[in-house]
Amino acid sequence: MEAKDILDVIKEAVARGEGEEAVEQIKKALGKGIDPLELLEKGSVAGIREIGERWAREEAFLTEVMLAADAFKQGYAILEAEINRSGKKYQAPGKILLGTVEGDIHDLGKKIVEAFLTSGGFDVYDLGVDVPARILIEKARELNPDVIGLS
Repeated sequence: MEAKDILDVIKEAVARGEGEEAVEQIKKALGKGIDPLELLEKGSVAGIREIGERWAREEAFLTEVMLAADAFKQGYAILEAEINRSGKKYQAPGKILLGTVEGDIHDLGKKIVEAFLTSGGFDVYDLGVDVPARILIEKARELNPDVIGLS
């Protein structure tokens, strides 16, 4: 399979929300020596943008966007380490820190926001639910995000 074909398979796997397939294809592509930054930009990011565009045209459901965002994150976990090892950088449009404040365990709204921000190519750091203020502040200082979203 040629690099373009592999990129298309990764793009479609992410857009369909098939995280395991995306990860499998990313690992194969890395094994073939394909640049991890290219895999991210022309594979994973292209897939998440595709589902975002489908959503905007009302051709996709919210659950599909959320599944695609999860598939993107699974693949990104592998690619981020490889990109860092290569010394290259992916330039996201911004860095977002999300979390649900201490005392609250509901996160559906946060997950929706995360899915849309991810589909826009943003670096999204989700601290989860029931997060103490101290942890939110520490992470904000560490990451220096452009935006902090609290639920």
